Amino acid sequence: ILEGGGFRLVLLLGESGLGKSTLMEILRLGYFCSEARIDLRPCGECENCTTRAGSVQADDHHNLNARNSLQDTIDERLNHFGGDYNADFLTIDEAHLLTPNLQDRFLTFSEKYQRTGIIIFVTTETNQLRSALRGRARDTIVLSPLSRALQSLLLDRVCAREGVFPDLAIRESVKHLIWRTAPGLGRDAVRLLQNAHQDHGDTPDLDALSRDLLGLDFEALCMLFKDART
Repeated sequence: ILEGGGFRLVLLLGESGLGKSTLMEILRLGYFCSEARIDLRPCGECENCTTRAGSVQADDHHNLNARNSLQDTIDERLNHFGGDYNADFLTIDEAHLLTPNLQDRFLTFSEKYQRTGIIIFVTTETNQLRSALRGRARDTIVLSPLSRALQSLLLDRVCAREGVFPDLAIRESVKHLIWRTAPGLGRDAVRLLQNAHQDHGDTPDLDALSRDLLGLDFEALCMLFKDART
């Protein structure tokens, strides 16, 4: 997508908590980063990474002032899109909250724009976007819930990075609790892991921890798994 050239309208889809906004930000920064590695991941330190604006939040559109402000913001961004750099990148988070008029504005823009640029619509509800706008998308990225193996790898990396739950047996117990509470969701799993450590420290009371996350005592929780020792 980043190397494709021309103008691209992209849909980024998936349920809440899978990392859509994080991926959106990585794509946006990678597009401009002057020090991006070969995999196009941004360095996070160069001037482009730290100064380039590009994300518009489309929530709270029911409020009149917010709706007018969003209209003005989008008009300004589209009027200057690609003007200074002959290429640009705009992301619209919660795109399903865009009013029909704003969706029409993007549709008209995408039909007429001739330079290089990327606009990404991030949404959990594709059916709220007009079919004509969806039809203009050159790329669709669908994020699916993480497999247990990937979620386990994610949580292990978070534990290593933050120095929490170094005891493998305890960490595995905590991960099983998290899998029951936030299956397949990266953001919620990491948040639960951080909360668990904050509330219980490196040697958590597993019975208290299981009650906090699931409303179950640890003995009842063990009955949910074939191997009670886990």
